[in-house]
Amino acid sequence: MITIYAKTQSGKQQVLFNSATQVSHYPAREYNFTLPIELDSSEFYEYNELTICWQYENDQELFLLTLLKKSLSKNIANKITLLLPYISYARMDRVETSSDILSLKIFAEQINSLNFDKIVVIDAHSDVSLALIDNVVCSYPQVKLIENLIKSAKLNKDEILLVYPDGGASKKYAKKLIGLGIPFVDCTKQRDFKTGKIKSLHVNISQDVIDNANAFKHVIIVDDICSRGGTFVAAKHELMRVLPHINENNYYLVVSHVEPAIFDDSSSMKKEFKYVYTTDSLVPQLFSFNFCEYLDFSDLETDNEKLLLKQDETDYIERIDERLNDVYNEERYCKVKGNMLVSYLPVQRFV
Repeated sequence: MITIYAKTQSGKQQVLFNSATQVSHYPAREYNFTLPIELDSSEFYEYNELTICWQYENDQELFLLTLLKKSLSKNIANKITLLLPYISYARMDRVETSSDILSLKIFAEQINSLNFDKIVVIDAHSDVSLALIDNVVCSYPQVKLIENLIKSAKLNKDEILLVYPDGGASKKYAKKLIGLGIPFVDCTKQRDFKTGKIKSLHVNISQDVIDNANAFKHVIIVDDICSRGGTFVAAKHELMRVLPHINENNYYLVVSHVEPAIFDDSSSMKKEFKYVYTTDSLVPQLFSFNFCEYLDFSDLETDNEKLLLKQDETDYIERIDERLNDVYNEERYCKVKGNMLVSYLPVQRFV
């Protein structure tokens, strides 16, 4: 889904365009749409800055992005920023054999060809993405996500242990989250590059954590993306073996991006994690969303299915303006699957 936000000289923001409601297709599946405003109008020239937000749904949207950027650039000299919260192909950042394709490099070349003044991404999977994309700024939502989780679930910070499920997560977040003052452990993971399956996962626990083990009652696993959740389930099971006194229901997941596969019936996530905190960087899963007037985990006496009684089904698209401007109600968007509640914070909050 692609959305265009405009900021006037007075600082007011508004939604000019949204592909979910303003784009149709010709019979041969080409895009059919018009721009939301006449480019030679006086109203258009009042906009001081435009932001094009691409919440990835499919590769075809890259051409729609190209149509929009090139059309707008021909008519204005104002700054155009790309908000690219999820970098597609970010995990295809290396090759092992001559038959492998370095998809990330090709994707970055296409994005760079559009010559955005600035590109804002959310928690790039690796430094390779940041090196390949021009004029890029990377924002990390983990601090905000963890703070909101602690507030909503009413956790005591002194009883929390952070877990980084592999070396990459530890390298990325250990320094960024040190200001939270929460102890952490990391894991060593081996994965089969060809099959993607985890061969082994080991928790590296410091002596300090061992000495204070009984103080920990809640575990927050932190990483950048969740697909089917195999890494996080493996990390939880290993932690349960090492720290058996922690209740299995007191494991939480904080990730920047969640793929729709987390909601598949075959996914074990809904059985292993009660709460997942993330952003709405990937939009397809959000069209069957729930909107909460007030979200407080402590009100749930049994399981998360009870939360459905407090929710009104909503059209995610109809609330785009509200999502942009309502800064006081960040965690009203969520999705329930089995006993798992996934709470989304809008990516606009981290720009």
